[in-house]
Amino acid sequence: MKMSEQDSSSQLPLNILMGAVDHASSVVLISSFSEADVSKRFRIEYVNSAFGHLTGLNRKEVLGKDPLDYFFITDPEFKQAGIRPALSQGRSIQPEFEILSRDGQRFWIQFRIASFTENERSFQVWTQINQVEKSKDVITSIEHRASLKQVFDSSEELVFCLSITENLIYANHSFLKEAGFSEDEFQNQPVLSLLLSEEASTIADAFQSARQGIPQQFSATIQRKDTLPRWFRFAVTPLKSAGEVTAVNFIGLEATHEILQLRHKKIVDQILELFVHKHGLNRNLEQMLSLICQRFGWECGECWLPDQHFQKNKLFAWHYPDSPAFNDFLAISSTLELTNQTSDALRTHKGHALSNQFTNLFIDANFPRKSWAEKAGLISGFSIPVISEGQTVAILTFFSSRIDPAKEVEMIHFIRMLAGHIGILIKSSRLSYEFNQVFELVPDFLCVLDVSGRFYRANRQLREAIGKTAEALTSYSFFDFVDESYMESALEFFQRLKSELLIRFEVVFISGQNRLLLEWSLSYNPQEGVIYGAAKDVTLRMKYDEELRLNNERFQRISQATNDVIYEWDIQTNHIEWGGNFKQLFGYQDESEYATYDGWRSFLHPADIDRVHNNLTATMYQRSALWVDEYRYRCADGSYKFILDRGTFIRNERGEPLKMIGAMQNITALKESEETLIRLNDALQMRARQLQGFNKELEQFAYIVSHDLQEPLRMISSFMQLLLNSNDIEKNEKSEQYINFAIDGALRMKRLIQDLLTYSRIGTTEEDFSDVDTTEIFKETLLVYQQVIRDKNAEVNVGKLPHIFCISSLIGQVFDNLLSNALKYCDRSHPIIEVSAEVTETHHVFCFKDNGIGIDPRHFDTIYLPFKRLHNRNEYSGTGIGLAVCKKIADKHNGQIWVESKPGLGSSFYVSIAR
Repeated sequence: MKMSEQDSSSQLPLNILMGAVDHASSVVLISSFSEADVSKRFRIEYVNSAFGHLTGLNRKEVLGKDPLDYFFITDPEFKQAGIRPALSQGRSIQPEFEILSRDGQRFWIQFRIASFTENERSFQVWTQINQVEKSKDVITSIEHRASLKQVFDSSEELVFCLSITENLIYANHSFLKEAGFSEDEFQNQPVLSLLLSEEASTIADAFQSARQGIPQQFSATIQRKDTLPRWFRFAVTPLKSAGEVTAVNFIGLEATHEILQLRHKKIVDQILELFVHKHGLNRNLEQMLSLICQRFGWECGECWLPDQHFQKNKLFAWHYPDSPAFNDFLAISSTLELTNQTSDALRTHKGHALSNQFTNLFIDANFPRKSWAEKAGLISGFSIPVISEGQTVAILTFFSSRIDPAKEVEMIHFIRMLAGHIGILIKSSRLSYEFNQVFELVPDFLCVLDVSGRFYRANRQLREAIGKTAEALTSYSFFDFVDESYMESALEFFQRLKSELLIRFEVVFISGQNRLLLEWSLSYNPQEGVIYGAAKDVTLRMKYDEELRLNNERFQRISQATNDVIYEWDIQTNHIEWGGNFKQLFGYQDESEYATYDGWRSFLHPADIDRVHNNLTATMYQRSALWVDEYRYRCADGSYKFILDRGTFIRNERGEPLKMIGAMQNITALKESEETLIRLNDALQMRARQLQGFNKELEQFAYIVSHDLQEPLRMISSFMQLLLNSNDIEKNEKSEQYINFAIDGALRMKRLIQDLLTYSRIGTTEEDFSDVDTTEIFKETLLVYQQVIRDKNAEVNVGKLPHIFCISSLIGQVFDNLLSNALKYCDRSHPIIEVSAEVTETHHVFCFKDNGIGIDPRHFDTIYLPFKRLHNRNEYSGTGIGLAVCKKIADKHNGQIWVESKPGLGSSFYVSIAR
């Protein structure tokens, strides 16, 4: 309904107009009080416009002041005792006060004062309940009522007034602006429908209660046309005329921050409750993300955690819908490692990380998953880092399939609020996990005890040593495992611990058959009343001490039993302890001459002194364990012996050399043998060079012989063929048969010579090894036999063949021979040949499998001999050289050839080539 000037000033009763302006026509104020205030005074928190008109004071002048500075008690009931005690006790009272206005006028007003408490502070609502004496004619004119409307229109509070039939009486400019309407647009709007509350009935119930004369309040947002809504806390006041409620007044104060804080605090409390249950950080974070997404209506939630160096972030916990699109999104997200400088969760500005920066992911150029997110139907998303003590301990990321600015703003507000709480939880949880890992995995024995010695907890090393589970161990005491012979001293050390706070001692622990000597360090914390313990198992130290004693005895005995010279050099004292063989080997008698390092070195050959000294010094200070060297050592008679010296260093925990134990071995005879071997080796090398020459000559001889032998055979074959075709001689069936025998014999002899030459040349080829694609080699072999394959109706199936390092021409010969044999030795109408390859750790293995006549296992070893045939040449052609060639080629490639076969069931030939 459009409002006119007459509507707003003439026709409205004065008390309705004043109530619409500022709660009511009566004076209303709110004060507060807290026991924590040092001044123990009340403080004015709010006054309505009626108070200003009555006193002439504006709000800024009185807010924060004590209301009793302006109100003088005139009520006899409180005049003597004072008003403060009653207000401090929160009592509801109705005292009368005298009020002095700015211009000196005096008024007497009775207030109803009601108290309530919020956030440990007491609030008092002062409401005028009688007429103002001596001021009834202060507001009488229409002009003054218009000035009240002017004050109302300039107010920042949202004010509107409805009739009891829910028709709009008045709405100020602030309300129209918040709703996004002009006065003309607002005339037909159902006002209450513009207010949105989390509970739909709240607003209607408040209006109905006010119609019945009961003031109410509620929180709501205003449905806006084009901007984000804000939250307001509305006070709903019934306005009466002649004792009847004629209108309902609404006053709205912005409370967005307050309401969101309260709403979000409940969710934060729910989330923090999740972390109380020790389900593990991953599970707690997943529950948190699920709760947030469900509460705010977002599809995806992620938590990224940094590595130990806080350089890279990996996806740690997530909440995604269960669908194939989101499975793909999860798969790509799980593979990413985002750095703090370039991740989609942090931005930088002039080289400085914006540690608390909100990032809108879908407009961020550094967001790498945009296309995957869009495939999953996501169009909106943001990320916020979680900061704790100046470090980014997590990054929270959320995605949605719709754009809702209001939800996004609220959710960002909530996440920032939440981040302040969970940062320390995430960091402490990770630190706790790391501590537990160290506590459990450290090789020493660790435990926590109470003051009596009872176990609170113990690490895995200690539990395993004494054979108790973590649960069972809490019912045992430290002294339950102490050996009786150590009990008295252990009790004494525990008594001293309370005064000395830190103590170390050794005791023997016994559990079952285990007997351990433990060196304990105990620390007492009197504030917490607990004892922290750490122990080392020194049982082995006792064994080492005993072994050292036995080793010393062995050293002496070995020195006596061996021909080598055993010695021990104490590097700290520069003293060398020699075995008895030193005198026997070198002939020296005065031990003082060689009891030090310099004395020993003085007997080295002059050409060896610097080399041996430098090698020994380098080995000593490079922290090597073993020193080995050869040198010449002078004997007492002036001659030199060749010595092989081996020494091992004994070092302290810092790696510094303490001692060297070694042995000097006389290798003079060995050196003489080496010189003899060198001479023999020179002779062998000369012989090898001679054999190389012989091999060259043999190769030339084989070529010449094969060439010279083949030439007469060609002549015999040619002239016999001419004789067979000639009509100059009389021929009959027998003569033609003899001529054919001669031609066939010449051809077979030629093939034998060619195969023999091929066999002899394998191993002498000058072709180099190279990387070869065996697929291409086999294709060339197939081209040669394509006509035979068609004639025999054969089927050749080839698998994937590898690249190998080999001599290409020789591998081609292997493929040729094996394929030729597979086609030749088959009595079926449809030969099937399968060629495949596999790779082992050391070789490539090729397999030629056929369905031919097969081979008797008795002949497996003889088929690779040159010219060895298993069949009559009238049955199957050939010279018997093919498999011998294959074997020789396999040998040259550090491989082998073998067969698996049964007669009538085909054969599988395998050839291995070294990788």
